[in-house]
Amino acid sequence: MGSSQEPLKGFSWKSGKKRDTVGIIMWSDVFLHTNEKGEDLAIVLMDTQGLFDGQTSSADNTMIFSLGTMLSSVQILNILRLVEEDELKYLQSTAEFASIATKDKIINNSKPFQNFWFLIRDWSYPGELSFGIEGGREYLNNLLNIDNESKPELVSVRNFINNSFEKVNCCLLPNPGTTVTEEKNYDGRWSELDEDFKEELEIFIPHILSPKNLVLKKICNNYLNCSEMKEYIESYFILYQSDDMPKPQLVYDMMIDKQMNFLIGNYVEEYKGRFLEKNFTTENELLMYHKLIKTESILHYQTAKKMADPEQIEKFEIKLSNEIEKVYLEWSERIIYNIRMMQQQQQKTKEALEAKKKKQMEAEESERLLIQQQKDNAKKKELKKIQDLKIEEIKTKYAK
Repeated sequence: MGSSQEPLKGFSWKSGKKRDTVGIIMWSDVFLHTNEKGEDLAIVLMDTQGLFDGQTSSADNTMIFSLGTMLSSVQILNILRLVEEDELKYLQSTAEFASIATKDKIINNSKPFQNFWFLIRDWSYPGELSFGIEGGREYLNNLLNIDNESKPELVSVRNFINNSFEKVNCCLLPNPGTTVTEEKNYDGRWSELDEDFKEELEIFIPHILSPKNLVLKKICNNYLNCSEMKEYIESYFILYQSDDMPKPQLVYDMMIDKQMNFLIGNYVEEYKGRFLEKNFTTENELLMYHKLIKTESILHYQTAKKMADPEQIEKFEIKLSNEIEKVYLEWSERIIYNIRMMQQQQQKTKEALEAKKKKQMEAEESERLLIQQQKDNAKKKELKKIQDLKIEEIKTKYAK
């Protein structure tokens, strides 16, 4: 924000009743944060035009809000003074498209969207409900309360909001001051805001952006990484480029395709990682290990939370099986070649060792025979010597 005397920089904005933001704008910088688990998080800020500017058609409002809802993990709706019943109904009608498109709660019995905030500015009754999040919580409880006397149309709106978002919150803010509301050329200087408004912002903004309150984006209870989020954003914007609202089924089919292909990609990578950890010595060992980790990868797929219906789940399971087989055929050819080369080398080494051993044994046998022959010759010489001595003795005896 800079110093309190500097003009506010960031998203384009201007004071006055005419709209400034048109469509959806994402801040160009991605803010990085490492959470307590050591995970790297990417925080993206997004600004959308207001829903009730009097210049945008109902279809465009539905398109902008539904797209913003599907992209956000935390969504903030700025409202002036009070949440009117007509605004709640409009919120229902615009969010309903996104809800139909995701079908998340229908299939997984979970709420399709995450955190939603009503940020009410110019709250005029601090004597009844205090400024800030606590006053907002009480105001929201009263606003969304359903009792036996509630009219059916009011019950429908409130049930929809409660069933669509995991958390619905509210914060009450005072008027920012006459400089903001009356000066045409107000440039966002912090110093010119009323003190009570600054005090509430200094509580609300850190609360929203506090590391412990960061909400990771998820679809169908599966948290998204950056590459997956990028894929969703690109696909959404392709679908929403037309002047006409895309049909909910078309958006849903796209989300199914993305989510299921992400799952398949994850389990194929899991298969590859486990495959690379192993050193194989025989082709049978390779085949058995492939069957084992393929079965386990498919089991992980089967037990993962998915948006698709049974027919689609089966179709993508077949695709996963085929993708794993494709990897196996590609990698096993090289591995089998290496195994056979290793076996040939082992055979050559074995034959060389056996030849060496045979030669050594032959040499040892030749040496043994030589030694034995030398012993036999020595023994013969000794016997001959003894015989010669006996003959001499006999000659000497007869000579006398």
